[in-house]
Amino acid sequence: GPAGDAISAALTTLTGSNSYPSIWIGGKYIGSSDKIADLDAADKLTDLLKAAGCL
Repeated sequence: GPAGDAISAALTTLTGSNSYPSIWIGGKYIGSSDKIADLDAADKLTDLLKAAGCL
């Protein structure tokens, strides 16, 4: 609906991407689920989550 379209447009403006899900950690845009998988495979996800106070 219209609200979803507005949210989608705002996220695209903020991130420069129209990929979903749009993942943010500690107020910082990270990317889509592919980026999370890449960070995890590189053993960087846990450190990122800890630095953001999520773990």
